[in-house]
Amino acid sequence: MSHAQVPSALSVLLVEDSPFDSRLLIEALRPATLSGEVVVQTVKRLSLAVAELQRVSFSCVLLDLGLPDGQGVDNVRALREVDNSAAIVVLTGLDDERSATQALQLGAQDYLLKGEIDGERLLKLIRRAVQRNRQTVELEQQLDGSFFQASRDPLTLLPNRPLLLDRARLQLAEARQRDGEFGFACLLLDGLDAARGQYGAVVGDELTRRLAELMAESLRGSDTLARLDQEQFALLVYPLPEPGALIVAAQQLIQRVEALQQIGHCAVQLRLRIGLAVFAGGTESAEELLERARGLAASLPAGRSGLAGLEASEPASATAPALTADAPTVLDGRWQPWVDTETGLCAGLELLPPWPVGAAAPADGAQAVELVLACAHYLGRSWREWAAAGFQAERLALNLPAACLRQRDFPARLQAVLAVYGLPPSQLQLEVEELALRNPLPHRETLLALHALGYGLVLDGDGGDTSLSQLSQIPLAGLKLSRGLLRNLMDDQLQGSSRRYLNALLGAARGLGIAVIATGVDSAETLSALRVIGLRWMQGERLVAPLEAHLVPVQWPRPVRLA
Repeated sequence: MSHAQVPSALSVLLVEDSPFDSRLLIEALRPATLSGEVVVQTVKRLSLAVAELQRVSFSCVLLDLGLPDGQGVDNVRALREVDNSAAIVVLTGLDDERSATQALQLGAQDYLLKGEIDGERLLKLIRRAVQRNRQTVELEQQLDGSFFQASRDPLTLLPNRPLLLDRARLQLAEARQRDGEFGFACLLLDGLDAARGQYGAVVGDELTRRLAELMAESLRGSDTLARLDQEQFALLVYPLPEPGALIVAAQQLIQRVEALQQIGHCAVQLRLRIGLAVFAGGTESAEELLERARGLAASLPAGRSGLAGLEASEPASATAPALTADAPTVLDGRWQPWVDTETGLCAGLELLPPWPVGAAAPADGAQAVELVLACAHYLGRSWREWAAAGFQAERLALNLPAACLRQRDFPARLQAVLAVYGLPPSQLQLEVEELALRNPLPHRETLLALHALGYGLVLDGDGGDTSLSQLSQIPLAGLKLSRGLLRNLMDDQLQGSSRRYLNALLGAARGLGIAVIATGVDSAETLSALRVIGLRWMQGERLVAPLEAHLVPVQWPRPVRLA
């Protein structure tokens, strides 16, 4: 269904070589990023954008027309040749709207003037571009007009029942092969027939089209919305989000439907009943799943919005804390491998935190705990799905805000979540926010409890604010060097105070038996310099860019290019 945005876990590739313009766009999208609605990845060159599109599917590309290795509208042509499934929004200056118009003719969906960047407008523009491109690509793929007519609802142009069931059968076969899950949702719209009866077919048809557009805007690119009959729509939901995210998605969809109260001068009153049938193994056919979803929706009181069937989406557990509509959730999370530069192979996987790079972690203890537990659910579920598919991830990492450590019950709650998925604590390292060691006393008890349970503790982001003597106060397994420290080191050309501090830090780590990991290794220059210094473990886009969960087993065995 949707995404906590939910509606749509939009993955955006920002191709912009200007740090200033890039920062403006990232800041404009920050509210959507913090809510989990948008994930942004940035590159500075056209060649890097091509490489990313060949590796990962993006919802939208924000593309500058003036790049070091690509100029003008040819940039659009180059990306469309690689992947036409990603919408392209061109970034242009106030004096270059003509080029933007040419870019639209080459397949871009829209353009944005750099001097008119507004967060809410930018998000709407991206959504429209993604929807428009999705429709365009789908239309282009239907080379046989008779097939298109036979597989579409003539009023809304959404897939009809036969096409939906065809897609569901394919998903069913894949789920059985991989022991995966997906959902079938039936959407019953109360009030649509009444509006048609009261105002006539013209108003009824327009209301139906508006509802179809409204619901389609709330979807992720991987979901399929279909119209079954007059008041009934259906939704194929894959991949299946966490239960809390599904609740949020359903609530947001219901609110959007109920907010539609006027068609022209005609007042309407709509209610949405949602039935969700989850496939998690078994012998049910696609038709039977759809019928089960319809039965669940029909079981709700007519004329009242609601959701039925969600309890089937997660195994019951007496000890696992339940996700609720108020719980923060992680959807379509990305994984950042760290690499052993002696072997060139991936050595572990960090679940990237849901807050942006450089942003402060949540400071409220209760909020931080709920956020981390939601991340732990996603981490455990990914680990279990990989294991079922034959891939063993032996070392995972989860970010831990210092605020969590002030909650005495946090270790037990984290243990309960991971026990649901059978993930041993020895396979998980917790990357502790540096703030926790600046003043270790309030956090020490919880850190020691986590260590006693078997979790590895890693100090995340030493940038010179932590006293070396404090490293021995907590049983650390690792230490991550901050981007700021590496930036200072490179600015000082591997000399000066930053080099002296790093040498002292490495010496203390060796003495304590602590592994040191460099983060933010995004350039060949940084990689080469750190290898000269003798650092073995590294993370960064120069080595391996963040991966979606389904790509992790593919990348894991591939040697990383170090030269």
